[in-house]
Amino acid sequence: GDAIALFDKHLDTIDAVLTDIVIPPRGGAEVMDHMVAARSDLVVVLSSGDSPEPELIARLKSHGGAFLRKPFLPKVLIELLETQLEARYRPRPDKGHNEPVPGLEHEEV
Repeated sequence: GDAIALFDKHLDTIDAVLTDIVIPPRGGAEVMDHMVAARSDLVVVLSSGDSPEPELIARLKSHGGAFLRKPFLPKVLIELLETQLEARYRPRPDKGHNEPVPGLEHEEV
């Protein structure tokens, strides 16, 4: 779909993606898998007003992503993205340079 085409076109300039779990034609999970396969350091936030399947949450966690339940305040999204991006690019003392680190789960489901 359009989201994947835009992502692929701007692959090197995107640091974070927010997507709904239900987006046609593929769905948020498939979009997430495609994007993370292309950029393992990508911050992914999936959102929905419904409770996601446990399998989807496991996949999201394996990518270091977070789930954000709708409705949410813009401030909550901004804080979550700031936290996720900071965690991804925090300098690692054992490595001496910035390296992705596991993401934080925003909401327990």
